[in-house]
Amino acid sequence: MKSGVASMERTVGEFVVYRNGCIYRIEDIRKEDLWGDGDRLYYVLRPVYEERSLTYVPADSGDAERLMRSVLTREQIDSAIAAAETGELEWPHDAKQRAALYDRLIAEGNASATLMIYRQISRHRQEVEGKKKKLYASDARILERAEKAVTEEFAFVLGIKKDQVLPYIKSRL
Repeated sequence: MKSGVASMERTVGEFVVYRNGCIYRIEDIRKEDLWGDGDRLYYVLRPVYEERSLTYVPADSGDAERLMRSVLTREQIDSAIAAAETGELEWPHDAKQRAALYDRLIAEGNASATLMIYRQISRHRQEVEGKKKKLYASDARILERAEKAVTEEFAFVLGIKKDQVLPYIKSRL
């Protein structure tokens, strides 16, 4: 096992958002033989909010760079909130199409799109609950996923608690 190998894309100590919207610190970039198929270069990621866990991501896979991005800056967060205030997303009437579209947009890591998704589904939830109905399970899942993605990253960058993120956003909308 060789530790501290340099990476062209990422550096040890960098904070990134990976796959599920969680914030990770790159603990190391090193060669490992994890699956018995020889040494491969891995990003060793430690979740910021779950310090007992490690995630190994092959650095040479296309997924690593496609699913990993740098955390936003405070300025980018404020810009995303401003863009989400006036922006609207398509609302596919078919719940499966809507879930597929919104899942893809959240996975892309576009904060303003994620905020628009959160706003639109929150409004839709109020409408259906006003009619004594329930939100589709797929919409509830997307709403939860959007909230988690925004809450974790914004709290980390802004240096606030997770439960302070939504009031922060609402105060700027």
